[in-house]
Amino acid sequence: MKKFMMACICGGMVLLSGCSSEASIEQELADVLSEIEKAEKDYRTAQANLTKLERSEQQQFNALMELTQDEMEQVEKKVGKLEKFLQERLGDLEQEELAMRKASESASDLDAIIEKVPEDDKKRVEEMKKTLMSRYELHTFIVEEYTELATIQQNFYEQVSTEGITLSELRDLVDEVNVQNKIVQEVISAFNDETDRVNGLKDALFTAE
Repeated sequence: MKKFMMACICGGMVLLSGCSSEASIEQELADVLSEIEKAEKDYRTAQANLTKLERSEQQQFNALMELTQDEMEQVEKKVGKLEKFLQERLGDLEQEELAMRKASESASDLDAIIEKVPEDDKKRVEEMKKTLMSRYELHTFIVEEYTELATIQQNFYEQVSTEGITLSELRDLVDEVNVQNKIVQEVISAFNDETDRVNGLKDALFTAE
């Protein structure tokens, strides 16, 4: 179970360089990007909470794996804690999903700006919108794969407290968790790459006054 962490869009936006006649369009673009960043604030909060929960759950998991079936009462107690952490993580994941959906809706407002932005910047704004939407789609995939990971972890927690389970069976269950976790990490990596692209495109459009 690895730490689940995703990048977010960096802040500190400034206006596009350009002549004063383009100021209103520049401000519209800045306002839309500001709304996107604002919408993602709840995502960042949920992500921070989720990361803390994962660390606590990992500690409990490590302690669980040191127990034997002769200590079944302690096993069941720790499994209960792990299941509680898991449910709390899914709650934070749901908050992330809602925040990113709201940010995606704000990103759709870029369409109106694309129609008005100067030709020199049009392709860059189009590319930024495309990359943003790709990023939100990847987050949807993260939610799907992470939910599947949680389901597999829940099954592991239920099985580990079953009397008579063998070491071989436990290893198979751990392998199943690790395989799904690898899938989650790969999608997160792609998401982070898209975030870097968005920030790079933003830098190309926005310069210091």
